Amino acid sequence: MSSGGDGDGTDTGRGGGLGRRLAWLAGHPAWARMSWRVGPAARLAIAAGLIGFIVWRLQSLGWARVWAALPTAPGFYLTGIVLFFLQPLADVAIFRRLWPAGGRPGLRVMLRKRFLNASVIDYSGEGYLFAFARTALPGQDRLVLHTIKDSNILSASASLLVLVVLVTALVALVPARIELPASETMAFAVLIGLSVLPVGAYLAWPGKMTVVGSADLRFVFAVHLARAVGVNLLVVLMWWQGMTGVAPLALMELLALRLLASRLPFVGNKDLVFLGGSIGLGEALAVPQASLAAVVLAAMALELVLNLALVGLPWLGERLAARRD
Repeated sequence: MSSGGDGDGTDTGRGGGLGRRLAWLAGHPAWARMSWRVGPAARLAIAAGLIGFIVWRLQSLGWARVWAALPTAPGFYLTGIVLFFLQPLADVAIFRRLWPAGGRPGLRVMLRKRFLNASVIDYSGEGYLFAFARTALPGQDRLVLHTIKDSNILSASASLLVLVVLVTALVALVPARIELPASETMAFAVLIGLSVLPVGAYLAWPGKMTVVGSADLRFVFAVHLARAVGVNLLVVLMWWQGMTGVAPLALMELLALRLLASRLPFVGNKDLVFLGGSIGLGEALAVPQASLAAVVLAAMALELVLNLALVGLPWLGERLAARRD
């Protein structure tokens, strides 16, 4: 581990001003009150609108058709279980590398982080991780804030890189459906460069942006890139097992739509956004709408059950037991 931190909680050296400002913001009571009041309310409003639209679209498709199209292959649900654990396991590997021994988080912490990001609002899980670290690593706020920031930046960069590669492949493979005029080819190339160059510079010359060394940053990016590729391959595998007769190119187009939905900020369950958009575009993508809706609903239901059984209910039981004590 190459942290560069001084371990005493002071903000001298590289990134000190940023660490001090972030620590003040994360611990400010007014910010905490606003986040817990406004964030969930905004998320509920967005989710309510999406659910209303989805219910209306499912009614037009016919509930019986959707029910009949629900996946029955055991491999679909086994793949979903593996998918559920992939991101938390990647986070465990990253922070066990970046944080000192004695304060390294385990799978339970990362499952809770994932649960909060999916159930409350984006980055609420990072707030929980920071709170955990303040107890597990006293006096290391600067290191903790920088490593959480770096992990999120590199995670977003890895996901963006996968999206850019996928869109580029689609433009090359299906020009009849995704036509790029010659006048816009240069703009598309510039867009690709703008999405790739910043992360390259961040990895090569971290400078004053972080206290984490270049070797550790490259490790974090490699883990996030492997995680992003693995997650998307497992998602396509689930779709392939749940929908028969769908062309591979149509699955790639669906995956691009899902990746675009995942880039939306401050939306907890982005599968709702994807479901709402994909139902409307199913015919254009030559994907049976009832089958697509059934597969996405089944995947969402599986994730909900896993979240409740493995994270939510045990966490609630732990809190109730602590109150009784």
